[in-house]
Amino acid sequence: MAGRRDHPRGRAQPGAEQVSHLFKLLALFARAPAEDREVVASEWLGRPTDANSLGAVEAGLAYIFENLTGDIRLATAARMAYMSEPTFSKYFKSATGMTFSNMVKKLRIAHARRLLDTSDHAIAQVAAMSGFHNMANFNRQFLSEVGTTPTTYRKLESSQKPPPEVFSLGLRAPVDD
Repeated sequence: MAGRRDHPRGRAQPGAEQVSHLFKLLALFARAPAEDREVVASEWLGRPTDANSLGAVEAGLAYIFENLTGDIRLATAARMAYMSEPTFSKYFKSATGMTFSNMVKKLRIAHARRLLDTSDHAIAQVAAMSGFHNMANFNRQFLSEVGTTPTTYRKLESSQKPPPEVFSLGLRAPVDD
């Protein structure tokens, strides 16, 4: 189903249209004059040094966002970037600082956190809606990334929840006190 889906709390679910708008916004920021730029956080993607790295990242991220809740394969992402799997992996990691599979995991966990924060779906539904089809794996990956189980995470007050991760350096974002 293309476009927006109704969210249980009245908000639209992220979809291809929202991702498209995000990329347009990022392109607008990238074209801003240097004197108008101010770095407010670590760079997420690093600085691709060539067109191959940039192409791998763009193709890889577009593929991940389009299929976040479904089956995601490195081979498919590499094919979309017109590269072999090893070449795609090399360029993707050099540009993002992480492997393709780690990026998929981090984005799926971020999506699961958002669902846990904004919906009343059962944990198993959140797992499936985030692309995890094995509950033990979902719980293990969530605990590894967030530091708590999905069930415990949902019960925490906002101020008690671990801050989101800053992707580029594996650091945690600062929390306003």
